[in-house]
Amino acid sequence: MKRHIKVIFYALFFLFLFSGQIFAMVVDFHGRVQSTYVLRDTDGFQHGVLDETSGAQWRNELKFDLAIRPEYEGRPLVKIDKFFINYRGAYDAIFDVMDKYDDVRDKSPADYELGKDDLKYENDLREAFIDILAETSTQTTILRIGRQIVQWGEADGFNVMNVINPQ
Repeated sequence: MKRHIKVIFYALFFLFLFSGQIFAMVVDFHGRVQSTYVLRDTDGFQHGVLDETSGAQWRNELKFDLAIRPEYEGRPLVKIDKFFINYRGAYDAIFDVMDKYDDVRDKSPADYELGKDDLKYENDLREAFIDILAETSTQTTILRIGRQIVQWGEADGFNVMNVINPQ
């Protein structure tokens, strides 16, 4: 988490460094807040419809994307092109509401298995980067600093999922 704070700190430092040349900023914000409750019939409709139900999951999720694009008065040689953050956080309240999940084991530092905290909380700064653009009359150089998800492929004519599960 300290690394994520450093990335945000450096990005804000660059924004303030170039703030004398910035005229305005275009801000794009997309996100959602979602709450999902999963109710499970424990005997599976064999003896009656929804006669023995219990909660299986109560997940509250926050997800947002924030993109900031500065606009400049002139054409500086070096400028910030974009600052981007993608965040996802979730909390499963079923562990606090239902007593039957008290026996889920806590994660110990000795192993790498999932524990109750991994199932209960999610706090993930997925992407945080800043694009710095250096532009001359003959060439353009873009430097992207930070954490980013890199796409590694594209399926144009053949999609594997169409073979496994056709539409």
